[in-house]
Order: sequence, then C-alpha cells, then structure tokens
Amino acid sequence: MQIDNVKIYADESAEISSIGKVATGASFGVDSSYAIFTNINKSVGKSLDYLIIVDFEREQEALVPKIQDFADELGIELIVVKTNAINFGINADVLYAQNYLGSVLALQRLIGTYYYGSAYDDFKFDHEPAHFDLLSVECFSNGTTRFLSSNQAIDRPHKTEYLTKIPFTYSHLSVCADDDRKQCGRCTKCVRTQIDLDSAGCLDKYGDLFDINIYKTNRKKWLGRLMYWNGKEPFNTMSYRYAKEKGVKFPMRSYIWLGIYTLIYSIKIFFSIEQI
Repeated sequence: MQIDNVKIYADESAEISSIGKVATGASFGVDSSYAIFTNINKSVGKSLDYLIIVDFEREQEALVPKIQDFADELGIELIVVKTNAINFGINADVLYAQNYLGSVLALQRLIGTYYYGSAYDDFKFDHEPAHFDLLSVECFSNGTTRFLSSNQAIDRPHKTEYLTKIPFTYSHLSVCADDDRKQCGRCTKCVRTQIDLDSAGCLDKYGDLFDINIYKTNRKKWLGRLMYWNGKEPFNTMSYRYAKEKGVKFPMRSYIWLGIYTLIYSIKIFFSIEQI
C-alpha cells in the first residue's frame, strides 16, 4: 500500500494587525515588579500601557481585587485573561511561561510588545524551562506581538535590591507562597525575600508587609537553612551568594542549625530510599 503525504489546501488568512500597546504581567512578585518598574515611564523606548493577569481556572480570582488596586495606584489599566488551558493535559507548573504567553496571544490585536519577567539569571537547557526563557519566550513572537524576556540578565536578589529604591514596593510587594493576599513571613518565598532584604540592609522598609519580629526571632535558624540549601536549590543559592557579596556574617548558631538541617534531611533521604 502506498502512503502519500497529506496535502492541505487552504486560503491564506488576512494579516492580523496590532495597535502596538506594551504590557507585562502583574503578580507583583519580585520578577513581575522588576519587569514593571524597569519598563514604566521609560525615557527610551515604549513604556507600559497595560498590566495582565492570566487566571488559570480561577486560581487567581481572589487576587484580582488587590492587583486592581495596585494597578490603579500606578495608573495602568489591568486586563484579566481567564483560561482553562490547563484542562487539556498541559503541565501548568513546568510549562507556566508557555501557558501564560499562549494566553496573551489572545490579545495580539492590542498588544505589540510583551515583557515577560523571567525568574533565573542563567541560561541552560535542563528540566526547568524557565532556565531558557531567553530563547523560548521569543519563540512565541509572531508578526503581530513580540515577547521579550525582560530581566534574565540579573538574579532575583539583585532585582530585590533594585526594588528597595522604589517606595511603592514597601507595601505592595507580593511574594508569599501560602497566601496571595498577605505575606505570611514564614513560607520559603517570604523567608528568602526577607533574607535578601536583610542582606541589602533594607528589611525595615518592608515592615508593612512582613512581621519583622518573626524574622529576627528566626534569623539564625533560617540562615542555617539557607546554608544547607546553597548549591542544592537555585534560589537559595542566589540568596546565599548575595548575602556573602554583601558581607553578611553567619552566626555560630546558624552553623549549628546547618548541622541540624543536614541531619534532618539525611534521615528523610535515608527513609525515602528505604521505602523504595
């Protein structure tokens, strides 16, 4: 049996035109805030016209009123794109950027340039697609909308340091992994951000966001945990590297906590292997 290549005959679609507005995401985390404030009121190039939230299956519905308030204070219009893309077998955690940017293309008649706030400052091909945003984000560009990785040349602690010069962030930074509406001060993201702010000498500016007394009480323990994860997890490695760059002194008790965490995780790993 002879099998021929499939031939498709289709009329060419009309070229889509865009009015060329500029947008970026609006989670107001560190990466998002850096993308916003490095592209707002630019003296060279186009400034932001819109902030965008892509809401996967109403995951961020409760967050929208807070983000709307933030956008109103900045004087930038907020657009909320609701999508059920994750219902089609797409891993929203691994392919977050791809899901997000694909949804933004629904606005291509409006958006001519979109700045994507990348998380990592290094470029490499591995299981985490965010490491090669510099390449993959641009691949979503078409003749109407161009996507740019706006901040892959700088790591997260240095983005945080940049944001400490912007008073708006003192009460509007949103980094918590456990509660989008307030900062718990104890989750991994809150702790890392506070360590970075502490290393930059600016933690006290963020007293409206974090209960700084909680941080000061746990600081030695959390620095010990930071040392344990240095070299094992990328964001902790960035924060450790930044702390050393800023001359942070790690107390002896932090080294004791390093030993405790080493023991705890060694036991966990041992029992995980035993179960296998």
